Amino acid sequence: MQMEFGLLAPVLLAAGVRMEFSDVLWANSMYRSRCFPGRLIGLSADPSAVSSAMLPLLDILNHRHAQPITWKVHDTAVDFVSASSIAKGSQVFSNYGAKSNAELLFSFGFCQRPNLSDTATAFLGCPKEPDEALSAKKRSLLEEQELPFQIKP
Repeated sequence: MQMEFGLLAPVLLAAGVRMEFSDVLWANSMYRSRCFPGRLIGLSADPSAVSSAMLPLLDILNHRHAQPITWKVHDTAVDFVSASSIAKGSQVFSNYGAKSNAELLFSFGFCQRPNLSDTATAFLGCPKEPDEALSAKKRSLLEEQELPFQIKP
């Protein structure tokens, strides 16, 4: 990002726009913490497509795990519908989805305790067994538990 800014800064300055790299970092963090996945509003049906959208006012809603909400997309509008009633004067919550605390912290600046969607990655050393039957049994146990693993030499 700094390299791109270095290329763009002289062009901006020539146009009378004075901007520091810290401004770019701030804008990037605001965008990343407030944008919505494009698939929510019909920008792309392909879940692997990288697209996002800014939805002013909806970006101020706080997260509540398993908050029942529905998105309804129209030609010129997006409806944010709560499946549960909201009492007058109560806070309106969104549901950012099942995310680990690492993802919540990196993307939105907070963690939840408890977080039912939290994950942890552990790297365990497991030397290759000279007995191939024992190695096969260990691989089988990992597969049965649907635990991802790699065998490295």
